[in-house]
Amino acid sequence: MTKEERAAADVAASYYVERTGKQLRPEQRDKLLEVMQNGIAATHVMDAVDAAISRHGLCGTERDYWETVLKECRKTWLKLYGKAAP
Repeated sequence: MTKEERAAADVAASYYVERTGKQLRPEQRDKLLEVMQNGIAATHVMDAVDAAISRHGLCGTERDYWETVLKECRKTWLKLYGKAAP
């Protein structure tokens, strides 16, 4: 992993924490990094976080937010690459 990839993942993770008020567990942070290494940009993750907040409001549970973020990232992957994510 390059320093740039790590920095982008840190930005996306910080955005998630800042916007949802929920801390990422280590396995969630690892999943986020994996998603980004597979071609999803930090801005796409940020859009997914915003979609989760829009859908669940500011009182959503950690599970609500996290599952919605992953779902939105999968949708973005399909739009960009036209196939299922690895």
